[in-house]
Amino acid sequence: MLMIKGLIGSFFQPVLYGIVLLTAAGTWRWPRALIFIIAYTIMRQITSIILALVAPESLKARLRSPVSQKQPRAEKVVVLSFFLALGVWLIFIAFDVFRLHILPPPSLLVSIIGVVLFLAGYG
Repeated sequence: MLMIKGLIGSFFQPVLYGIVLLTAAGTWRWPRALIFIIAYTIMRQITSIILALVAPESLKARLRSPVSQKQPRAEKVVVLSFFLALGVWLIFIAFDVFRLHILPPPSLLVSIIGVVLFLAGYG
């Protein structure tokens, strides 16, 4: 049962990232964003399965809300600020790619290196 909860719970964050990125972009036709969302979803699912089998208490902790009544106020502010910054960052990425063009698009090599580092860092 915990594994099912973990798989369902770990599905929501990548979906939320996808909604934010693709809504801000104004299109679903953004292959690099779609690759990121798919890779991130797969990694979250694999991690949930492994944690359910090897470290169920860790999975339970991941499924809890990042903000709770027991946390000090300063910690709540930091956690909520982090989530706000993450949302702004995702929106900025989409706006820059499709509207602002402040940063040059990364080359395919840089994108591949980024995916490899992302996967290595996630594991």
